[in-house]
Amino acid sequence: MIFTFLSLLSQPNQALAESRQVTVTTTEVLQGSLLEITDLLQEEFSREVYTRAHMADGTWHFDSQNPYSAKAVFRFSPAGEGETEVEMTATQLNNEAALRSWEEGVLAHLREKLRQARVVAERTRPEGAVPGPGGEGSSVDEPRGMPAEPEQRPRRPAFSSDVEKPGLGASARPEDFAVVVGIEKYQLVPSADYGERDAATFKEYLLGLGVPEENVVLLTGPKATRTGLVKYVEEWLPLNATPESRVYFFFSGHGAPDPKTGKAFLVPWDGDPRFLDSSGYPLAKLFEGLAGLKAREVVVALDSCFSGAGGRSVLAKGLRPLVAKVKTEAPASKKLSVLTASAADEVTGSLEKKGHGLFTYYLLKGLQGEADADKDGHVTLGELHAYAAKAVGKAARLQNREQTPELKAADHGLRLY
Repeated sequence: MIFTFLSLLSQPNQALAESRQVTVTTTEVLQGSLLEITDLLQEEFSREVYTRAHMADGTWHFDSQNPYSAKAVFRFSPAGEGETEVEMTATQLNNEAALRSWEEGVLAHLREKLRQARVVAERTRPEGAVPGPGGEGSSVDEPRGMPAEPEQRPRRPAFSSDVEKPGLGASARPEDFAVVVGIEKYQLVPSADYGERDAATFKEYLLGLGVPEENVVLLTGPKATRTGLVKYVEEWLPLNATPESRVYFFFSGHGAPDPKTGKAFLVPWDGDPRFLDSSGYPLAKLFEGLAGLKAREVVVALDSCFSGAGGRSVLAKGLRPLVAKVKTEAPASKKLSVLTASAADEVTGSLEKKGHGLFTYYLLKGLQGEADADKDGHVTLGELHAYAAKAVGKAARLQNREQTPELKAADHGLRLY
């Protein structure tokens, strides 16, 4: 168990004091997703006085003020389907054999916890739902001596969506580019349900609209940091966009308001509502940067809200929502078109039975052709907004709230295909 090993290795004694500092690296493929594994690591290391840090290169660092406690760095890379390769590097004033034994114990404990989670998932999975890691028909036996029912995490109900396949076949548009961002589990703030699923599906629609896959940057989870946004919005897009380009920017996740100024911010994976100037991405800066690209046209879709009143919006603890004070309006621009999920004083929501944000779901339905009001085989920005506004508004009222998608564009007749 991780707790046991940490406790044993953190005991200062004369032998440890005289030991040299050694570093040991162990690599193992574990059956589980990156999010599952990092959640377990944070849970287990929190049992001791360890600090944690998620670095820009994707590594996780666990450190201690006790010089006799091991310091650990974890690196991750995808392996097979439902598997993740975990590289653990530990450093400590200790002998190499003891440190290697500790590493093996940490990874063995992770492996066992993931196995237990699969047992629970198989027992509770609704009939017909997609299986988790281990695949259909995988056999995982309960280990002897374990409790009959391992502790379970809350499970979402199964959902069924009709927007996963775009059904679009536009001609290739080699000059078009896109940055697509989706965040569900945040480092510091509550989850934004289905944010990553929104982004992954939206990417598929962009491919159907002719954007080459190599021209699409998808940032999800821990990759969707503030640094990631800066790199791809402020450096990669300006370097690649041409006067013939259409550029897309999509964001599904939390927004946040600055209570003092009313400025709106996108909240990256590592964003902190208490320190928005240094950890958030200003909406005004985003619009300014995109409007300044050499591109012929820029289309932005934001499934977030900025009121601080809930939904896909967060606010520092103890502060009150700003309601209509938030500044979310895009600047006047001949090339920039912005679709937002709601008005400034509203909150956005999800459509749980479809597994998507409410706005994203109807955006995708509209692109499938539902928004083609005049049945001419093309969908314009204006048609897409009109369809989404009506459908989202109706669905939101069924949830006993208001949500009004908005469009700011110079040309409502711009054809998306």
